Amino acid sequence: MDHRNHSGDLIDDDAAQSAQISEKKPAVNGAEIDKNGKKRQSLPQIPEILNLKQTAKMFGVSPSTIRRWTEPDGKYYWKEFPKPERFGVKLRKFNRRLLLNFLEKMYDDP
Repeated sequence: MDHRNHSGDLIDDDAAQSAQISEKKPAVNGAEIDKNGKKRQSLPQIPEILNLKQTAKMFGVSPSTIRRWTEPDGKYYWKEFPKPERFGVKLRKFNRRLLLNFLEKMYDDP
């Protein structure tokens, strides 16, 4: 099969293959550019550790509600809710896998 470069000159198969590979454009802001110049958005990476705001968004509640659920001395303490990891006095982070397991268990149990 004849392959030609942009200027119309005949090129061999190896050169044609490397030219096709180089047509792929680099990713820009998380989106890969295909050979037609269209952006293909890659899926966002979900972190393994979520902050209070991300956890609240996951459950459809406010961050203060998550705080209430996780305070052992509080009126609304939910002992089954996954406990946050504490980093210092104020910083709390939640393990995403524990939260997902909690949701599964919550919906599986009658």
